[in-house]
Amino acid sequence: MLSTVLPYRPPYQWESVLRFLASRALPNIETVENGVYARSVFITGVQGRIRVEPAPLQNALHVSATAVLAPVLPDVLNRLRFLFDLDNDPDIVFEKLRFLNDIKPDLCVAGTRSVGCFDAFETAVRTVLGQQITVKAAQTLAARFIGAFGEPIETGFAFPSPEKIAALPEQALIDLGIMPTRAKAILAIAQGLSNRTLDLSPLADPETEIPKLLALPGVGPWTANYLAIRTMRAPDAFLDSDYGVKKALSPLTPKEIKTIKEQCRPFGSYATFNLWNSL
Repeated sequence: MLSTVLPYRPPYQWESVLRFLASRALPNIETVENGVYARSVFITGVQGRIRVEPAPLQNALHVSATAVLAPVLPDVLNRLRFLFDLDNDPDIVFEKLRFLNDIKPDLCVAGTRSVGCFDAFETAVRTVLGQQITVKAAQTLAARFIGAFGEPIETGFAFPSPEKIAALPEQALIDLGIMPTRAKAILAIAQGLSNRTLDLSPLADPETEIPKLLALPGVGPWTANYLAIRTMRAPDAFLDSDYGVKKALSPLTPKEIKTIKEQCRPFGSYATFNLWNSL
């Protein structure tokens, strides 16, 4: 096994990050158990498994990886730094957003992270599958999708590539129980990533990519901005139309919530996670 630590600036709300990831874990790929995040890794033909757990006395996350992942370990660690938002300065964010606690206690908690992703296409597909349905229903669809199109590997499954999905007929997705509008969205995202007309990487410019997402079938403002947070490292995407955000800020009116949105700049994404966590 390979072992290393990834440092962060404290405080770090590990439990809230794990809760968020646990409810969206990809079947046969990711697990969240006993305070540990684990997943299968398949990068450029190299396959293995990683575990991530807190090392609070070191202000770090401890990463264990199977030895075969050594050739791609720098890539794995970069992805984990993004997934767990380890480059964030929580003091700066808290000072900006602490006014939320004047609205309701504990709407803003120091050390809250804006959770990124390990793989952009995985996250995009899981996001589309989860539109306007329950978490359980979304997990069922994700399991079918991975079972039908993923590649079995020694450590579980590898999520299908955008190129593989882009080549499928729409009916192949519909046959899994995916609604036609969502099937169209998944195929359009896969095609955009395959032909590189769409960039969902941490280096992408959200102002450039969000309009591209909105032009795709089945992708609305919530999905586009959510993906900007999760895949593009966008720090200021406040999801004011989100049900959870509105519930956390109840009984504020939509107009009052838009005022809050402006007050949260440039950390709207962090505000969104704080509001979700408060529920």
